[in-house]
Amino acid sequence: MRASIRLSRGVIPALLPLLGGCALDWTEIEDPELVAASVTVVLTVDPVGSTVQSTDVLALLVGENFHDRVPGASVRIVGESGRTLLLEELPDSADVCATASEGPSTGTCYAASVASAHFEPLEELSLQIATADGGRLRGRSLVPNLFAPSGLTAEDGRCRVNPETGYRIDWSFVGGAWAHIAEAEFTGLRRHLWDSPMPLYLTADWMVESGLAPDMVFPLRLTEADIPWKARKAARRLETGLPWGVTARLAVAAVDRNWANWIRPGQVDIAGEVPVPSVFGDGTGMFGTAVRWTVTMESRDAEDGTGLLYCDLRVSD
Repeated sequence: MRASIRLSRGVIPALLPLLGGCALDWTEIEDPELVAASVTVVLTVDPVGSTVQSTDVLALLVGENFHDRVPGASVRIVGESGRTLLLEELPDSADVCATASEGPSTGTCYAASVASAHFEPLEELSLQIATADGGRLRGRSLVPNLFAPSGLTAEDGRCRVNPETGYRIDWSFVGGAWAHIAEAEFTGLRRHLWDSPMPLYLTADWMVESGLAPDMVFPLRLTEADIPWKARKAARRLETGLPWGVTARLAVAAVDRNWANWIRPGQVDIAGEVPVPSVFGDGTGMFGTAVRWTVTMESRDAEDGTGLLYCDLRVSD
């Protein structure tokens, strides 16, 4: 009997505290005892100093025989250095695995967070999962290298941008990166643009051309992606820059080959297997790693007296 299970795809867990941004697809698994796993390791760097500030790991395990839950599993990440992180099973009430649009995910969530560089850039990591019924899953991933935006000026992760201005943000080529993902949370939009009590959330992803230095025009890059109908009016308003008084919390991540394959277009509704899997054994799924930086930008005039440093990014053409 074929079991339909739900698996999270194409997100960076905890990119911003309130953001899930999950895109959920239905994937067909032939054996109902198999487990689907979505496991990510994210190294967060200081956007100015390029030093690792934290290591966050999130895993979502889904299995039909457990009524979509996989409790009691051992989920372990092991680095080449010998350092290991054992993930903790979270209660069903935890919202760390919640999606942005559909509420809590099915399955069982496991997580670990360390306020340091527990794993190193360009380190190969191994995923080891042992389920309560004896199942074994495994995967390997090469962590991308450190990167940070060129020329950015910020204090405590915050800076000021000029209203109604687009900025070109660029950075050096990132070794080990196959794609980039950007997410932003916008607050302070006027009600006629966005009447939800929650911040406006936009995301975009793009593949890396070999050897080229990546860049993005902010906020235009985020408004060019697939925009939900209710957000289109606000997105059009953001195309030429942030209106006065709007704050944007931006996160940009370089992701490994496994993650890039997972978000590559054309991977929807393929019965019988997960497209380009990177988790093997008694199940399937994705084991991806990423390096990301975050910054909060506030749209204000220079004479407003906020005390914020000017972000000093290059104005886009």
